Amino acid sequence: MLSSTLNPVYAFGDFDRDGLIDVAVEIKDTGGLRCGVAIVHRIDLSVHIIGAGQPIGNGKDELRCLGSWSVVPAGPEHRHRAFGPVLLYIAQFGAPRGWLAWDGRSYVWVQAD
Repeated sequence: MLSSTLNPVYAFGDFDRDGLIDVAVEIKDTGGLRCGVAIVHRIDLSVHIIGAGQPIGNGKDELRCLGSWSVVPAGPEHRHRAFGPVLLYIAQFGAPRGWLAWDGRSYVWVQAD
């Protein structure tokens, strides 16, 4: 379900490197307890759930509801990994910071240093 506890509620960017603008929207699981992000790829309208009960790749299945996320350009340290031109940066209170990046098949968690 849609949510509005994270900041921002939605964001736009070319997350999958196809040249089209995709959308990321804050969500919660159906029980309303675990926060996450749904990313919709414009090219095929596929929906990718990160968190909200689905594995993130950092051993968790949710994003902290009081955290924040934003779209940031991929820096030189990420471009060699063939990630998209933009990444979702996740900052969570009391939890590791990192990025969500498309690897061509799914979104992966990249721990911030």
